[in-house]
Amino acid sequence: MLSLLRKSAWIWYVASGLLSIGFLLIIFADIGDTGFASIYFNSDMLYDPVIFRDIFLDGTGFKGWHLNAAPNFFPDMFFYFIFMALSGNFITANFLFSIFQYLVILALVLWLFRQVNRENGLQLAATFNFMMFLFLLVPVFTDRFHLAFQLISISYHMGSFIMYLLSLNLLLLYLRKKSGPVLVLLFFSALLGVINDRLFISQFVFSLLPLVLLLLNHVHRKILLRPLSVIIAATILGLGFFRLLKVSGYIYIIGTGFKMFNFENLAVSWNTFVDYILRIFRNYHAERGILIIFIFALVLALVYLFHHRKLILKPEPQEQHFYQKYLIIVIASYLPVTLLIPVINGAFVAESIIRFNVMAFFMGIMLLPLVLGTWKMTENNTARLLRYLLPVTTFTFLVLFGVKIATVEFSDGMRHYFDYYPEKVRVIDELKEEHGLKYGVGDYWYAKYTTMFSRKEVRIYTIFSHALRPFYHSTNENWYHDGGKGRYRNPVFNFTVRKINADSEKLKSTFQERLDTIYINNEDNYIVMKLPEFKIDRSTREFVLLD
Repeated sequence: MLSLLRKSAWIWYVASGLLSIGFLLIIFADIGDTGFASIYFNSDMLYDPVIFRDIFLDGTGFKGWHLNAAPNFFPDMFFYFIFMALSGNFITANFLFSIFQYLVILALVLWLFRQVNRENGLQLAATFNFMMFLFLLVPVFTDRFHLAFQLISISYHMGSFIMYLLSLNLLLLYLRKKSGPVLVLLFFSALLGVINDRLFISQFVFSLLPLVLLLLNHVHRKILLRPLSVIIAATILGLGFFRLLKVSGYIYIIGTGFKMFNFENLAVSWNTFVDYILRIFRNYHAERGILIIFIFALVLALVYLFHHRKLILKPEPQEQHFYQKYLIIVIASYLPVTLLIPVINGAFVAESIIRFNVMAFFMGIMLLPLVLGTWKMTENNTARLLRYLLPVTTFTFLVLFGVKIATVEFSDGMRHYFDYYPEKVRVIDELKEEHGLKYGVGDYWYAKYTTMFSRKEVRIYTIFSHALRPFYHSTNENWYHDGGKGRYRNPVFNFTVRKINADSEKLKSTFQERLDTIYINNEDNYIVMKLPEFKIDRSTREFVLLD
């Protein structure tokens, strides 16, 4: 019986997948019962829910939308809209999409391992799944949510990572099969990846640059020239299509601002990044383990490539694991490229920017078992070790899961998640009834958040508080002005929600002594003020008083 279990790789892979779902459910129960909710449901995370509601429920339409710099058309928007249509509730859709997103990542990594190692691919994929618990278990057993949040976030950059994994799989499949239809799929995968998020270019295209150098060898050139040419063509076409979208005038795509080519900010960006990494090494054990694995995997991959340099420089396509060497070259390039490009761009100005480079940590965790399972000198020992280690690991995490599920208020946490109603929003809903509030304007982090969670149809639109002008970031500009369509066309505004210490000079000069403070919350630092009725002129974007 024990021998059967050791050989049943599917058992351990399925167990690792089910435990992944189990720990994700505990995370959502914690979201319902802790301050994690304010992170998970922040205004950036409401990008897709707002677009769906605006187009399909409120009838405003897609014209006039100012989309993120990474529009997230596919897979994010496509699949999220399906979940919204099925559930009819964005809180439920967020839950379903987050779990779906994580499982898609696991499935694509499984496909990759099965392509490079048919015999032990399941074991290696199960190992990856368990190693990813370094992310999942941190919020389960501590109050640290930051890195785990990236894995279940919506409309950040996990869509780019998924398109990277899909494209990498298709590239490897083409190299193995030399199939024309696979080459077509690779072209469209790269094309969609670029249109969806230009971060895909640094993640996928830039990580292929070492393969371009191999084109100097005629054997490599015969194998690699066609797929690399297709990828370059897809990238150029994707950038061209992206440009057409930007100049169409039908929708708008927000500029990247400080996030690209801000080299003047390199010193600040580098210091912020180094401080973040050092803080993890000093203070957080699980995240420290992630960094150690990342470094060890990269060093091991470089040693592996150096050890096989003769076979790489003088290729023998019939040699076992020939295509795996391409894969290891690409992933070993991916790790520093993805980790450092946001820093070199001058974009790493805060801890939250890790959303641009956290994927390097995921791939570091994948690279370690890939190299150990591919290298002839370690392959057999790794497979033998995993046959014994995976059962022990599975039962260990089953025990941990059982202990946690027995001690956490799971059912209450899940109920609180699905019934989430922020106190800030409840207060504003009550103020609407009491003071006859119509449409409001406010800071970015209050506006979309309140609009989506309101149970009294409160609508607050983002403005630059200091200038009293619309801030179109991730909004439809037709919300603000006359001449739109849908349920909320032609708005009349009469209140604002803003930080207590926000610059109010423009507000006072515009409304003078006609400001009526109706609520102050010093603890959360916001104030609600009723204003004389006004509209916002479309051409000047200025407030226009109605009396």
